[in-house]
Amino acid sequence: MVIELHHSGTLFGQQSQVQGLQFGAAQIISPTALQQGVIDAGEVTPNSWRGSSSYQFIKDIILTNPQYSFYLVGANKMWWDDMPVDVKAEVEAAFAAATEWNMVENDRINADDISYMAGEGVKIHELTPEQRANWAEAMQPVWQELGNDLVGDEVTARLKEIGGVATGN
Repeated sequence: MVIELHHSGTLFGQQSQVQGLQFGAAQIISPTALQQGVIDAGEVTPNSWRGSSSYQFIKDIILTNPQYSFYLVGANKMWWDDMPVDVKAEVEAAFAAATEWNMVENDRINADDISYMAGEGVKIHELTPEQRANWAEAMQPVWQELGNDLVGDEVTARLKEIGGVATGN
């Protein structure tokens, strides 16, 4: 079985049960590859399925619900350090408000898209707690490579906290 993984979303494919997953090198294959049987499953966000119309040729979606909605704000260190404390507090408050809005909108849009696709006849499957634990365990090498090794332990721990993944490394 060939599984296509992107960096967020949900596993989708022709089969309602996926076993023995092994995650290797990431490659991006168009939704056409799934339709043509080149791959058996893939992982994207619900709004991507709907936006690409992929849901029209899949039978089952297994929700894995990882969170991949973040952004980076950069500033000149000297400018930031010289910013008056009261202004800096307002900027930080605006960042917090924008982040909260982004998370709420992300959840709303994905829920709307999942509901829409279910209404179109796609079977939506939720992971059991045991399956979610197994999924999180299987993803540990990915967390290491694209998390700890790439952005560091502190950022990875925060991403896991946001995603509701047990932190242990």
